[in-house]
Amino acid sequence: MMFGIPDREILSTGDDVTFSETADAVSLSSLQPIPRMLDEGVDSITVSKTSANRYRIEYFGFLSGHLRTTEDGMKAFGKTILADESPIPAWVLDSATAEVPWWAPDDYEPPAPIECGQCREETPVRSILTPLESADLPYVCRDCWDANNRN
Repeated sequence: MMFGIPDREILSTGDDVTFSETADAVSLSSLQPIPRMLDEGVDSITVSKTSANRYRIEYFGFLSGHLRTTEDGMKAFGKTILADESPIPAWVLDSATAEVPWWAPDDYEPPAPIECGQCREETPVRSILTPLESADLPYVCRDCWDANNRN
């Protein structure tokens, strides 16, 4: 199982990545709100339809490669990747994605902006950071983070 896709729905896998996006490609990014933390995983994913009922998922980061799957595999993928309802979810659709893809959970809503714990500005979740030292510290926008961490 990879990205929540059952093995029976994974048609093939590989280490090669083509970086070829089709017009209907959907991109997702992993949110890493903890600065200075190395994530040893996948940072971004691109999903493209290759033919009727066939999809290619390319993933990039410390781990890179691709897999091919079916519509049922895509439904499982969406349920796993986009089901996080926390204020800062693990994955978000890239801002260039105009519509929520059909494989997203029915109740999926793009994450709402979060108030910066210092300047109180509404900030997109992509621009929120959280201090590593304590989970009790507030989320902060990048401007406030930079202002407080100039060394």
